Amino acid sequence: MTQYEYPATCPMMTSPALRERRRLLAAVAGVAFAAMVGSQTVNAQQAWPSKPVRIVIMVAAGGGADNVGRFIADRLTTRFGQPVIVENRTGAGGNIGTEHVARAAPDGYTFLLTTNSHTLNPLIYQRAGYEAKDFVSVIALAEGPIVLATAVKFPWKSLKGVVDDAKAKPGSIAYGSSGIGLPVHIAAEVFKQMAGINLVHVPYKGAGQSVADAIGGQVPLVMASLSAVAPHVQSEKLRVLGITGATRWAQAPDIPTMAEQGYPVNQMTWLGILAPRGTPQSVVERMNQEINAVLALPEVRGRLLGLGFAPVGKSPADFDATLEAETALHRKLVPVLGLRAE
Repeated sequence: MTQYEYPATCPMMTSPALRERRRLLAAVAGVAFAAMVGSQTVNAQQAWPSKPVRIVIMVAAGGGADNVGRFIADRLTTRFGQPVIVENRTGAGGNIGTEHVARAAPDGYTFLLTTNSHTLNPLIYQRAGYEAKDFVSVIALAEGPIVLATAVKFPWKSLKGVVDDAKAKPGSIAYGSSGIGLPVHIAAEVFKQMAGINLVHVPYKGAGQSVADAIGGQVPLVMASLSAVAPHVQSEKLRVLGITGATRWAQAPDIPTMAEQGYPVNQMTWLGILAPRGTPQSVVERMNQEINAVLALPEVRGRLLGLGFAPVGKSPADFDATLEAETALHRKLVPVLGLRAE
């Protein structure tokens, strides 16, 4: 036995006072350890973001969603002190970009900017590549009207002219859109059904391409967000024949609604941010708070209105409610419109 060891029967090892002292020391050590871990967790949450944040946009560059997404990303970059990078991943009506984010690590550094097609695509594609349960809501960004427009070289001045010609020559008039299953596609199909006409759908890989071909006359009509066509209307390259919604858009009061022309198409396009399921709740809440703060800035509101969108914001729960309502609506529309996509 060394000078540092005690026999098992040593009174010092078995005294009640010593045992109580050791119990208290262990308790104090446990509390200190828990406090240290808790502090590290809080610090880790407060440190987010500690590297660039990526927002994947599931439609092509140049359209309304892309313009809004990049504008918001610039403001978030300033607030976070970290780059907020926009990445366009297009194709399959938005499914490619959406599936990419659904499979991304839920570490708080990848988000999805999506639109109405998010709730529609799983209903019309045999394999959309994602389900609603793959995501958590962050925030509804904005909403805006949809317009039916034509190049100024075409003779139509109202919806009546289009309807009359389409009825006279069924299947002879085409319209372009930014893709199958997107809100502009749905609005056009609703209009076709209400008017009892057959317009040929030409889907593109983004609003930019569909609008460009409409300007060039390659496709006589285009269904697009107001934000996508506004600059070309101002430059007198396009003429808007009607706008969706129950009332005229305040920033475009001269454009008649489709409803006042006899076709109450009320579909609006909305934009929202989602995150992969499993993303830390603290990150979701922080992202929501920061975007709400950005949307509240007067210059941001003015810019969005100029792009053809009204800011929305609010809580993740509010966006959940929007998604649920859209899903219910699309479940009714899909069989009525006969929507299918490959």
